Amino acid sequence: MTEHEAFSLSSAAGAQLDVLGASLGLPRPEGAGDEAYRAWLQARLRLFRWDGTNETIPALLSEIAPGADLNDHGDGSVTVTLAAPLPGPPESCLPVPAGIHLMTEGDPS
Repeated sequence: MTEHEAFSLSSAAGAQLDVLGASLGLPRPEGAGDEAYRAWLQARLRLFRWDGTNETIPALLSEIAPGADLNDHGDGSVTVTLAAPLPGPPESCLPVPAGIHLMTEGDPS
């Protein structure tokens, strides 16, 4: 593995992946393997790049949770129906603006 590959999110493993996550302020959750940690980091990075607008939520949601559906109740709450497990806790993976109550249905594990 080249030095570049060792510090690429898509190919880093073990300690290299830990260094990448720590540099982003996202240490590895206890018990997370490399693949789960990598998926969670990728979801978090997508959220970091999100512009926070409602118009861009569908595209971002499809990247993080393919097949998921978002229902905005118009009362400060949204429900996300999941088609597959998320790479981490819903509140750390899904595009929900501050102050909005998130509810999930389906398979959030």
